[in-house]
Amino acid sequence: MTALDKKMLKLKSQLKTFGHVLVAFSGGVDSTFLLKVTRDALDNSVVAVTEDSEVIPGDDFRAAIDFASELLVPHIVVNSSALTDPAFRSNPADRCYHCKRSLYKKMLPLAVEKMAVIVDGTNIDDLKDYRPGLKAAEEFDVRHPLADSGFTKKDIRTASRDMGLATWDKEATPCLATRFAYGIEITGPDLKMIEKAESFIKGFGFKYVRLRLIGDDEAKIEVSPDQVPYLLEIADQIFKGLSDIGLDSISIDRKGYRQGSMNSYIGADM
Repeated sequence: MTALDKKMLKLKSQLKTFGHVLVAFSGGVDSTFLLKVTRDALDNSVVAVTEDSEVIPGDDFRAAIDFASELLVPHIVVNSSALTDPAFRSNPADRCYHCKRSLYKKMLPLAVEKMAVIVDGTNIDDLKDYRPGLKAAEEFDVRHPLADSGFTKKDIRTASRDMGLATWDKEATPCLATRFAYGIEITGPDLKMIEKAESFIKGFGFKYVRLRLIGDDEAKIEVSPDQVPYLLEIADQIFKGLSDIGLDSISIDRKGYRQGSMNSYIGADM
């Protein structure tokens, strides 16, 4: 039995102790894997809960809807508007705390009604990063079965591939608010502009794309390090398209995409 097999057995065993489960399901790599394993372990005692918000990329939301339907898992969509919360909109360093707290607050009555445990896709690697949303999870007793069972991001991708999940090599897809440097107000028009701009850049064959707003009307493009030379080659074409979308002051991050890069603006450990 491999180390990964042992982690999988531990995960399923823990899930079974919960009885009934609500999975905070975003449609990303981690939560998709967790929902599939939970469905396999608990059969009909699982419900997926997905947030519909302006900070969630439209493609991710639609993918979550489709996957839950494919699994025949009951799926509850929680409608919310993060921008109605001034604490979130002002974009402090603990922005994620306010967003997650709002989601878990909506999930709590559902958990009480169904006598279920709320779980999310937090893994071991997440615990090493700056994740203020974990504080909200603690306040609402949200469990992290993947982390508790020792799953790293690499483990999740490997197990997802072995299970035939299309998300096994999907790019990380955090909410659109992560594109704003802390302290820059998050607005609806800017969220839509970022989503449109990233979609435009991906159209040139880039898989990992982040458009970071780092100042007033100032943006930075991140793509995977191996594709930075290609981006530099077609920079004029990219800049022209982004200017048409409404972005003029643009630079290219020559270090390339890396998870949590915005944390450097607050001095957090990378």
